Amino acid sequence: MSSPLEQEALAVLTDELDGHTGRIPPSLAAAHVLRVTEGGDFALQKAAADALLRRIRALRDDWRLAGGRRGARLRAGAHRVIVARGRSYQVWVGSFRELSGSCECADFARSSLGLCKHLWWVLEQGFDAHGEASAATRPPQTLEWNPVRPLTGEGDWLARVRWHGEGRAPWPFDSEGYLRSKTLRAPTRRREVVDRLLEVHGLDPALSALLRREQAQLERRLELTPSALETKRALEKLRQPLFPYQVTGVSRFLEAGRLLLADDMGLGKTAQAIASCHVLHATGRVKKGLVVVPAALKSQWLREWKHFTHAPASIVEGPPSNRLRHYRALDSGFLIVNYEQVLKDLPALERLAPDLVVLDEAQRIKNWAAKTSLSIKRLQPAWRLVLTGTPLENRLTELASLMDWVDDLALEPKWRLTEWHTMRADGARDAVGAKNLATLRARLEPAMLRVTVQGCG
Repeated sequence: MSSPLEQEALAVLTDELDGHTGRIPPSLAAAHVLRVTEGGDFALQKAAADALLRRIRALRDDWRLAGGRRGARLRAGAHRVIVARGRSYQVWVGSFRELSGSCECADFARSSLGLCKHLWWVLEQGFDAHGEASAATRPPQTLEWNPVRPLTGEGDWLARVRWHGEGRAPWPFDSEGYLRSKTLRAPTRRREVVDRLLEVHGLDPALSALLRREQAQLERRLELTPSALETKRALEKLRQPLFPYQVTGVSRFLEAGRLLLADDMGLGKTAQAIASCHVLHATGRVKKGLVVVPAALKSQWLREWKHFTHAPASIVEGPPSNRLRHYRALDSGFLIVNYEQVLKDLPALERLAPDLVVLDEAQRIKNWAAKTSLSIKRLQPAWRLVLTGTPLENRLTELASLMDWVDDLALEPKWRLTEWHTMRADGARDAVGAKNLATLRARLEPAMLRVTVQGCG
């Protein structure tokens, strides 16, 4: 039985959602919001309701079901919703009355709402004008994936897969049907797990899409990462040696492929970036690279570059015609450009298709909606190194904008990021501190490295 506090939250959320949920009763939507925010406070529940409303408002009247029609007799199971010519999404409905299901779209995988606009639209087709729907549900599939990321802990999406098949769960599951944690960390072991799961028939749409994405990323990572011996030999050919903590930073980037390097100012982030470029070029992993820096630092970067490595690099400058010739002429090596040039020359840089992009003073992309941020994020290199010495603890939204380009799942879901990690005074909206920092650190750790002056001594 729910507590009086939960009953009050349900009533308030039902009132807020009333009039916005179409044929789905607002009380069902409110109950769903409470399920996906279990363990959170009302501010988090309100944020989830607002996130759901944003998705409902994005629905279109011209969507349709493939091979079917709208109506209250829609059954649980697999459906395909056509949202535009040539674009559709596979949706799976488990229960209309519990609003459960799955969708292959990226938003369903990220949002931790257990809903997306496509699934919501399909669910609504199962209700009649009086808010009644079939009580029939589909039994759990052999593999079940919980789309709601836990409020605490690392929150690895793969750890939320559970075995529901008959008999004893096979490897890599434990006796309770959960994936063994030690199989999820090392890339080689993780790929074995992903390959095995993809062999299971009848995967729900979201899990299938996530597994395929993970498989492609792991294969590319294992193929491109230099061996420890290759890295050691390449670093020995630098013109200047690195400090041990800098070698660690280079190794972390080479292992991850994407990294936010947030060392304190003065600890040599530039040297680590140049050494990383040196290793990747020397081992043949990167043919063409782009280094994006503030305009005033371009000459300084080239001096530092020549101080550390013999890998070819040059500054791009001059009028548009000169810059275009520079991009076209690059066959192997690195170009140093400034942020304004990325904004102006984006089509040419997309055609250049660099294998690696380094961003210096990356707080330039802290505003996710700014033109500079949007332009940078149009570049999709295999290797991404983001440098910033700016303290990151003050504005989570700025950190999230940087991380989007490095690891787009690290800080998801965005709708609960501020409320879950911001401490507020009673009755006030102003932040007075941060909370749940252990969870924030755990989720940043795989793709972020920060060394302090005290820590490197």
